[in-house]
Order: sequence, then C-alpha cells, then structure tokens
Amino acid sequence: VIDESRPLIDFSPLDDICSNNTNCTASVRYPFTISEDCTIEEISLSVIVDLGDDGTNDYILLGEEIGGSYPNYHISGDFGLGNHRFYLRVVDGCNNETTAELPLTVIDCLAPTPICADGLVVELSRLEEPLDVDNDGLEDLATAAAPVSWLVLSEGSDCSGPVEYSVNRVGQTAFMDQKELLVTCADEGIVLVEVHGWDSRGNHDYCSTFIDVQNNSDACREIPRGAIFGRVMTETKVPVSSVEVSLSGTV
Repeated sequence: VIDESRPLIDFSPLDDICSNNTNCTASVRYPFTISEDCTIEEISLSVIVDLGDDGTNDYILLGEEIGGSYPNYHISGDFGLGNHRFYLRVVDGCNNETTAELPLTVIDCLAPTPICADGLVVELSRLEEPLDVDNDGLEDLATAAAPVSWLVLSEGSDCSGPVEYSVNRVGQTAFMDQKELLVTCADEGIVLVEVHGWDSRGNHDYCSTFIDVQNNSDACREIPRGAIFGRVMTETKVPVSSVEVSLSGTV
C-alpha cells in the first residue's frame, strides 16, 4: 500500500507583533500543526523567509528556528519592522509534499522618549498695544514665546522617525502641532510643562520641565492713560482757533 495523501498544515495568522526595543525587531513564535498518514519519524520541514514580503527569497531557516515535534511545531526568531512571509514546505516519509505561506507583520510600538532641558528662562516683552495673545478673553500687556526646540535637551532616534516634538502645559492635552508655548503676565513665575516626542506611527511619550517667566523690565505695569484739556489764548485773553499743539519731554 502506497500512501499518496499529502500532509496537512494548519495555522492561524498572527496578529501584528509589536517591536518594543531600540533594535526595531520583535521576537516571534509562529505555531503551526501538521497531520499526515505516513511515518511521522521521517517528516522533513523547511522554511524560506521573504523579508519585506516582496517576492524575494532572502534566506532559509535552520536548526532551532524550526522547533517542536509532531504534530505541533513553530517558527521562531527575531524579525524587523514590516511585512514578511514564511514559505513552509513539508515532506513526509512517503515523499508527499505540502506547502503553505505564513504571513507576518511587525509594527513599532515603542514611543520616542525625549530628554528635557532643565528649565528655561524667558523674559516678558511689552506689546505695542494690549492684545489677547493666549485667547483667554483678556487683553495682555506683555508676552514671551517658548519654542519647544529650546526645551529639548537631546533628540533621540526612533524606529519610525523622524521624531516631532510638541509642548503643552501640565494638565492640558498634548497636540503634535503645538510647537511653542506663549506666556503672559498672568504666568509670571514658574510654569510646569510637558515636552512630547511623536513618531510617524503616532507613538508618543513625554518628559517634564518648567519655564521660568520673568518680568525684569516691568513690562506688565499698566501705563495710565489720560487727556489734556485747555484753550489757546493771546496775551490779551483772546481765544485762538485751529492751533496745533505738541507735547515734548517726559510726563
């Protein structure tokens, strides 16, 4: 009696595998099962790896990278970010052959970790005209800008870079496009802030620091406004009209 039944391969595609290290790789264990009717002691397994799932056979797995025993086996190893594919070939002791394609996707789940500067000092500058610069409904007399680039001490690398940075006050929601913080007279003193680092996948983490808002030039002092009234008259007390008057010196 000759067995002409091909071995059966059964597997469930893995969910996306997270890479959580700076090497941008993930440790993978991909289980599969085999069932067949010939002698199980003579089963032969081979796996060709297509990195990037681009149709190119990059290398063959050897040794412990194909583990297990009948009927439960697994493919294991470290694989980089992206889509990959395993071409599994099984030959039983009766020379019956079966193949299967096992897809794999490795994604970056590690957020970039910014390193904050140890505080930043900014000096308030008086505005030419009072203006609501921070959209709180109140006119501001002076302001200063704190760009996020001044708050980042070290820009680290990331598997899904380049890294974008944002800044927000502690307790407020972080937005990737917030590249600076405006402070006003109401912020004089210490303002606690967060600096967030964002990669292209939206992974983000933050560090905390502070902005020391100073008012050394007395820019927040409100200048009194007033008016001068009077009449221009000749020496004989006759009123004179259409006279231009200018004020010089300090008041």
